[in-house]
Amino acid sequence: MSDGVAADDLPYLSETLFKNLDTSDFDNTPRKFMCHDGLDELVTRDSVLDAMQMEEPLDDDDRQLVNFILKNAKKIFATSVSIELDQVEGLLKKAMQLFQKKGIDDSKLPFKDGPHSTLQDLEPGIKHRSKIWRENKVHEFFNNQWRFLVPVFLTHPETNMDNYNLPASTIFPVLKKEEVLEKGSFGKVFKCSIHPKHIKYSRNPVSLAS
Repeated sequence: MSDGVAADDLPYLSETLFKNLDTSDFDNTPRKFMCHDGLDELVTRDSVLDAMQMEEPLDDDDRQLVNFILKNAKKIFATSVSIELDQVEGLLKKAMQLFQKKGIDDSKLPFKDGPHSTLQDLEPGIKHRSKIWRENKVHEFFNNQWRFLVPVFLTHPETNMDNYNLPASTIFPVLKKEEVLEKGSFGKVFKCSIHPKHIKYSRNPVSLAS
């Protein structure tokens, strides 16, 4: 915490994450996304402790929870924060403890929406008003998780975009899209400028058909 700044004057982590999102121009409706490595800068030990309202020194259980988040669950944590679980005392920590207990980390993403999702299975037998993952929060998590699951593309000339097999809800890290004059029976062709942190091994532009 900065000297002379009261806790009540500091933004929630959910606000900080939102302010650091970029905007994809790939779809007709612009969508927000976190650039590659962005979470490494924003989800730090200090920000995790602050968001979960924890203070040093930590006991063993809390230390293990923080390590779990930083090593294995930054995207789950960030998505939980983005739906403002950090703005209800104790709720974010409780949510992350459930993920840790069930062994659910970023490798399990994306989660499905609806009544049979991973999230709703976290709280069997819990009364509705005591649940974290009610239907509305499950839906919010489903929508927001894509902000942190944005692909990084290879620019090798033999790379086949079809091999990525991306879910329909994927956000493409396209900062600018321009229609190319040539058209074919398959549809229109666009030239896309991809966020530089989402291109691996080269700074050359990558073209995507739409």
